[in-house]
Amino acid sequence: MAAAPPVTRLGLQIPNFTFPGVADADLFETIAGIATTAEAHGFDSLWVMDHLYQIEMVGPKDDPMLEAYTLLAALAARTKHIGLGTMVTGVTYRNPALLAKIVTTLDVISAGRAILGIGAAWNDDEHAGYGFDFPTVKERMDRLEEALQIIRAMFTEPGPSFAGVPLQSLAL
Repeated sequence: MAAAPPVTRLGLQIPNFTFPGVADADLFETIAGIATTAEAHGFDSLWVMDHLYQIEMVGPKDDPMLEAYTLLAALAARTKHIGLGTMVTGVTYRNPALLAKIVTTLDVISAGRAILGIGAAWNDDEHAGYGFDFPTVKERMDRLEEALQIIRAMFTEPGPSFAGVPLQSLAL
């Protein structure tokens, strides 16, 4: 009889890429060490934030913040079993079809360990800083709903297509 899967799963989020005494050139090796140690000690998943600046509740805006999917792909090459995901990708940062392609690529690199965390986005400061539009809550929620439909279709259908509502018609 096969062993039942564990009821409790452990995930580790790395919300901060500032480590005392660690130079920028050594930052990835430090993070990779955390990831491999977490995997070796039974963690099921590893999560990083998909932010462009450090969020103020964690640290100063100018603290290091690595791009989430590039980092996860590099960690996929250093780990073997741990799931890899974002907490969470803001729907306003990437076109949904491109995001599906990025996550699919991560899934291939990691041999099936990619986890997509996606949300409506909330950080107006980083949107302004990077020149991204920051729509109303309603429009961001509508974009999230549409993105989920597009991404699900791209993950599950051999030749997906989608006819969305033009974004200008979503304005209040």
